[in-house]
Amino acid sequence: ISLLNSAVNSTLNHRMPDCPMLYIRVGNDCLSFFSPAKVSWAEARQFCLSIYGDLWHAKDFESYGRLMEY
Repeated sequence: ISLLNSAVNSTLNHRMPDCPMLYIRVGNDCLSFFSPAKVSWAEARQFCLSIYGDLWHAKDFESYGRLMEY
């Protein structure tokens, strides 16, 4: 639970005004970082969809680079 609270607090503290709550701007994307427990890909995707998102994947090298710089 404390790991989840830390992730949520960090996300809220770095949130940009043009991204929804629980999301932060990384390059051109609004991302939310959660890792409260080890789950399957399907479970992780279902969680992301439940908060109106989707699992992130690198569309190109630049997207991956922006995430790594964050």
